Amino acid sequence: MIPRAIFLAASVAMMLGACQRAEEGDLRAQVETWLAVGETVSFSATRACAAAAYRLVDTQMKSAVRVVGDVPSAARMLNEGRVVAIDAPGLTPDAALLALIDADLGIGMRLRVSGLEARACMDEGVEDAFFRALSKPGAVVILDPDKRIVALVDRSERLLIVAIGADT
Repeated sequence: MIPRAIFLAASVAMMLGACQRAEEGDLRAQVETWLAVGETVSFSATRACAAAAYRLVDTQMKSAVRVVGDVPSAARMLNEGRVVAIDAPGLTPDAALLALIDADLGIGMRLRVSGLEARACMDEGVEDAFFRALSKPGAVVILDPDKRIVALVDRSERLLIVAIGADT
């Protein structure tokens, strides 16, 4: 039989761990597999969402991200559970997300909603940067279907904005 004090301590630890959608160190470790990140500009997380912004040391994608130039290829890879960056000339991240909904309604809506849910965790500066990058030609959207991450790479500002919605 487990002593009551150990049971209570374990229960509290599990509850505290479930209080945030993402931990800052874990999210940084994740995005460092995608890009060379520098300073953390902002991080906020609750049970329902997380949002972060990082300065970029370099805007070149690492091998953990599959970079594609068209949405149908992205949809196929996302359905395989792969992390994908859509970098299509003339296609803004917002247009890419809308095209993803057309290509695959389920995964497209799930990721778009995740990005919108994360607004609750964004401070004013991050929210502004996120929405500017969404409509910026030359910006890139990175999508992680398993962790429900929508991340935007604003190359001109050398900024990575990460949005994570509810895990539903």
